[in-house]
Amino acid sequence: MARILVTGATRGLGRALVTELSRRDHQVVATGRRLQDLADLPATQRLVLDLTDPESIDQAMAAAGSLDVVINNAAMTVSGPVEAVPASLVEQVLATNVVGPLRVMQAALPAMRERGAGRILNISSPAGRFAPPLEGVYSASKAALEMLSEAIRFEAGHFGVQVTIIQPGTIGTEMADREQKFELPAYALLVNQYGQRFARYRQRRAPSAEQIAGEIADLLDRRRLPLRVPVGLRTERLFARLSPSVLGRLVRSPYKW
Repeated sequence: MARILVTGATRGLGRALVTELSRRDHQVVATGRRLQDLADLPATQRLVLDLTDPESIDQAMAAAGSLDVVINNAAMTVSGPVEAVPASLVEQVLATNVVGPLRVMQAALPAMRERGAGRILNISSPAGRFAPPLEGVYSASKAALEMLSEAIRFEAGHFGVQVTIIQPGTIGTEMADREQKFELPAYALLVNQYGQRFARYRQRRAPSAEQIAGEIADLLDRRRLPLRVPVGLRTERLFARLSPSVLGRLVRSPYKW
């Protein structure tokens, strides 16, 4: 039985992770920006944690106490041509998806180092490996999180701390429906073509948050994990097949790569 902190537990994958890990008798610390949104979760402890607020992170990590596992799950996304996304919003995405998780790791690492054991699972995305059109800002944030994770894996690995990047494919949650979307008339053809094809893919193939949570929970039973672990329906095949040239075929002329 492990003591596990999950960020972004108010909905989607985070909520499913708390439920699944608690079902497996782990002590789960569920965190989110609003305590009332965590009230019905079967967690050992529920804490307010706002990834854009350093004081909130410090208070939550102190209240959580000794942790065996940290799962950095919380994230925000925006979509649209990079040209159209306000720089102020890009900063907010980076604060939530990169700087916030970094602060959580920095808070957890000292105790893990001293104990000589601990695990950090950072939820990334295939978008951290390649940037689809209209997802450049989100991809940039996930790529940054992956590079930090890779460095910390080597650095903290000397002290017995494992850092692993989890890469789910598209998940059947409301996250894509809630994201802020930006458009420019010049990109209307691209937005329509890519959006329609992605919607069809999501309807046919996207696994549920519960399925992905089960796969992630299974990983905790393994003694060691590689740096990157794709999870979800055909995610490994997705990595093998998707490249700039393949992405180009998802949208017809005049958009060519």
